[in-house]
Amino acid sequence: RRRGGAAVRMGDHITQKFRALFVKANDTLGIWTATQSRASALVVSAAMVIERLPELADDQRFGPLKERFPTLPQATREAQAVALDRVMTNLREEIEYFDELVKELDRLQRNAASLFGGMDPPPPGGGGLRRGGAPRAAG
Repeated sequence: RRRGGAAVRMGDHITQKFRALFVKANDTLGIWTATQSRASALVVSAAMVIERLPELADDQRFGPLKERFPTLPQATREAQAVALDRVMTNLREEIEYFDELVKELDRLQRNAASLFGGMDPPPPGGGGLRRGGAPRAAG
């Protein structure tokens, strides 16, 4: 016997597309997690460099090395500035990647919604499966 023929095939087609979108969204969320880990590590690195800067401002903290290598304090401060610039550049790239991931997730959401004819979500407190009798005022 036929089970609705075209309707079943259409349902299977929608289900397959929805599964593919789910897999892509799940992969994108995995990439998001990895990006977040990298960005968090960069924030920690930036904080560490920034915390060192006040200590490096005092040439006396270099002790006898300053006498042997008079350019060491300034060279160290410059190296820290370069390191901080590199970290901040990498962090900006990660933030830009977050923007790309947000756009991808938004596109996936729109595609999934289009599979259901662009249905709007149910209003708050509505649209769910009801069990039992209809609510009525106590009398």
